Amino acid sequence: AVPKLIKLIGRGDYPIRALLCIGADAVPALADKYVETLTYTNPPMMNWRDSRYTTSPARIQENIIQTLSQMGTNAEATLPALIKGIQSKTPWTQTAAAMALGSVGQNQPDTVIPVLINVFTNSDPYTTAAAAGALAAVGKNRPDAVVPVLINTITNASTDSMSQGVIAGALASVGHGRPAVVV
Repeated sequence: AVPKLIKLIGRGDYPIRALLCIGADAVPALADKYVETLTYTNPPMMNWRDSRYTTSPARIQENIIQTLSQMGTNAEATLPALIKGIQSKTPWTQTAAAMALGSVGQNQPDTVIPVLINVFTNSDPYTTAAAAGALAAVGKNRPDAVVPVLINTITNASTDSMSQGVIAGALASVGHGRPAVVV
């Protein structure tokens, strides 16, 4: 059933719901399909009325990312594929992979945090914002690795106001209930 459902990704939400119900058994096929979509470098189609919208590689990639994010740590086997996605030169691919890493990589902070920090400090504002959110999720287990980078970036004069707001939220999330962590 998994290969047939993978082929249907992008055509409504039922393949995603079915894959979520299948769970960990669907993860290897999702990872393979995700890596396959990484070769696509054109921006995603924004016109949902275009018949190619649902089957475009960008839309399929988006659906896979949503599925993996919802699976959370049950999809840890996809970490290598997501790390490959976050290293993409395409900003929207990096942004989506960063968001997924925050959910999927929570039990693997030593693997995920260095990758997220690299993207966080070397990306456009949207990817920086996504990486900050992911660092907040993963950094709850390792605030010592995340907080200094967040503070250094938020205090940097070249950090834009959108990123500063997201970084402030990430700091609040990591330090929630532990004010000494952020101080």
